[in-house]
Amino acid sequence: LDVFAKATASADSDEQIIRAHVGLAKVARQASLYQEALDSLAIAQEAAERENSDGDLAQIHYLRGNLFFPLGRIDDILASTARALSYADQSNSFSIQVGGLSNFGDANYMKGAMATADGFYTQAINLARSLGLNRDLAANLHNRGAARLYLCEIKPAKSDAEEALLLARKYFAPVAECVALASLSAAQFVEGDVATALELNRQGIRLGAEIGAQRFEAQARGYAARILFLQGHLNEAQEMGRSGMELALSAARHFTSPKELSAYALTVQDPEEQNRLLSTGAEILSEGCVSHCHFFFYSDAIRIGLASRKWEAVLRYCELLEAFTRDEPLALVDLTVHQGRLLVEYGRQGWSNKLSVEFDGFRARCADLGVKQTLSGLFDKLPGER
Repeated sequence: LDVFAKATASADSDEQIIRAHVGLAKVARQASLYQEALDSLAIAQEAAERENSDGDLAQIHYLRGNLFFPLGRIDDILASTARALSYADQSNSFSIQVGGLSNFGDANYMKGAMATADGFYTQAINLARSLGLNRDLAANLHNRGAARLYLCEIKPAKSDAEEALLLARKYFAPVAECVALASLSAAQFVEGDVATALELNRQGIRLGAEIGAQRFEAQARGYAARILFLQGHLNEAQEMGRSGMELALSAARHFTSPKELSAYALTVQDPEEQNRLLSTGAEILSEGCVSHCHFFFYSDAIRIGLASRKWEAVLRYCELLEAFTRDEPLALVDLTVHQGRLLVEYGRQGWSNKLSVEFDGFRARCADLGVKQTLSGLFDKLPGER
């Protein structure tokens, strides 16, 4: 940041202004300084327009669209990306074409349309691979892996995340490495390998802190808190959850903070505090957030409601989670909702032959999909387990 800030101060031509401010925007984004990045891109755009530089304008609009993803601004992603692709066509900028496809994938990921996102990421992957753009390849692989997990395509999701991790480490792309670690840890969690998932998140925490990628450090802390909670390490889970929540609220409000609020809520014992945390998370969700905030927030809230026997609250959270994915249903979300409703029925009425049959069907569906834990991580609480 200091290097590029000095470069912007000393730039004395439009070409130098473009280079310096685009560079500053990139490092500011990595540090979760979104407004600073947008401000730098505005200055770079003015210089690029004076220079009539289609290539630079393509990059600037692409980067702006990319910045709108963690801010939860879907319409702005689409508008900026459309402008980027128009300039990329005029300047034959193939790397921006890859980035534009990736941004369209991000826009659909943001609203939970994972099958559509998968399609855009796949196009970006194929083009990046054909052009030898290995960093772009890594970024789109980990994104596709995340999308495929919610579709319960778990083995392809793991394969994408593993390849992304190898590429990110080989070509020194630490932000892509952070996201690949998160995508791989989530797949390991759903498969039931919580020990590996926890270790991957610890790596993500260290790397995020090292490179100043606060939103990814916050996210990794939230994932780790859930796992530590499930393992019964309550003190460490609470401290991990608190630190993830505080970091997310300061640096990643619309990218990750609702689910870090709910992860921390899992670990606290005071019902009033839990309610306050969930109310804050729900308020932020209403402002517009990336889809994974909805998935994990409602899944955590379901678990909290079941633990406190608040059956109506659980059913309300199930309904909200289901409604969010109604346009493009997601298998992993559907399993989480189904499980929550079955456990409410069990909590209200106790065990019955009818419920036994329904649980058997639920387990069979999970087995077919390779799922050992839903997003609520509740398999340890299923009745009738042997």
